[in-house]
Amino acid sequence: MNLITVSKSYLDKQKLDDYFSLNEINILNNRASFSISQETLLGRIALKHSYVNNNFNLVRIDYSSSGQPIIADDPNVYCSIAHSFGMAVGVSSRFKIGVDIEKIRPHDESLLKFIATEREIKMFNENDQNILVTKIWVIKEAASKALGLGINYPFSKIKILSYDNLYIVSIKKTLWTVQIFIYNNYTISICAPLHSFDQINIHLKYFS
Repeated sequence: MNLITVSKSYLDKQKLDDYFSLNEINILNNRASFSISQETLLGRIALKHSYVNNNFNLVRIDYSSSGQPIIADDPNVYCSIAHSFGMAVGVSSRFKIGVDIEKIRPHDESLLKFIATEREIKMFNENDQNILVTKIWVIKEAASKALGLGINYPFSKIKILSYDNLYIVSIKKTLWTVQIFIYNNYTISICAPLHSFDQINIHLKYFS
């Protein structure tokens, strides 16, 4: 499975028509309130790289009724996209999947207590609170995306149970694995069902 990260600098070097058909650009323009953001394009480029190795502009990305990205011509593929401060990540698979990326940056102390229990906080043994907040956030956000719940689902109902390189997460009486990667000043997470763990062989690729 390819987990693709694309930076803003990569987009500056590319021709958009290598990645997007005119029809896809028109659809994006119609969806956008003002103009298409760079991060929207980065996320789609990352997802297309995770799905195929060439002919990217022939891959049509749409959205499900719940707002999740989908490969329009391949309904059996699950997809996930995330972006943060000029960096985006995308992944596709044959089982439910979720990703998140967040830049490590200062956060108000109250955010940590809002997203995590004392037990979860102690599990991490992390001295840098900004890294701790980012790790917990991307774990729970990736799990929420994998289950198709989105950011509006309360993080307090997503429980991090244990970890040993892989994190085990409980959400709506289902179990998931989440793996974390640190790249430059970003934390990246990928979540899949626990029963699919033996199928996960992640190749993390960066385009910058």
